[in-house]
Amino acid sequence: MTVAEYRSLVADLVAAARRRDAAAAAAGQSYMDGRAAVERDVAAAAEAVEAASAAVATRELALVKVDQQAERVWGDLRLLRGRRVGDLPAPAFSTHGDADAAELLQSAANRIVRAKRGDSIPGGVLVVLPLLGGVCATIVALVASGLFWLGLPLAWLFFILAPFAGLPLASRWVDHREGTRLDTGAVGLTVLGGMLAALGSALYLR
Repeated sequence: MTVAEYRSLVADLVAAARRRDAAAAAAGQSYMDGRAAVERDVAAAAEAVEAASAAVATRELALVKVDQQAERVWGDLRLLRGRRVGDLPAPAFSTHGDADAAELLQSAANRIVRAKRGDSIPGGVLVVLPLLGGVCATIVALVASGLFWLGLPLAWLFFILAPFAGLPLASRWVDHREGTRLDTGAVGLTVLGGMLAALGSALYLR
């Protein structure tokens, strides 16, 4: 082996050793990077699990509070006179869209409190009820007159029902505005307005 060949062989060995060291360093760095990435993923997963657990615990606590509030409201409802209710019904899908269950229960509780106190309908609302009954009765009376004009005997039924036509609308309006039901006086005022309007319509259309 000549000196030149020996030197070439030594150079090749040195180059191979350098490539080996570089590959080992790259493999070590890749391992460290991969380990760090795995640790970050594990930490992120642990945080996600912790956040989900906290959210579940919060929802469970809110559900317990809603159930307790529902039991209180149902118990108060049983104490009202003229109310016969059985056991607390099972939860069902709400027909109020995205309304909060606690708010709906609080609204029901407020209605029960007003019913216990026997709150009367405000005077401003009572003034509107005869007008509401009169408007509804006038509309029904006009329909009845049209049926008379067509010679249909059903017109008599419409004339008889005209004074009471405003009761459904009045009931819904008072329930929405005051959270209570029509009492005897409110029903009488609504029907009185309807009777006067129906009588006036009948006299006018003669």
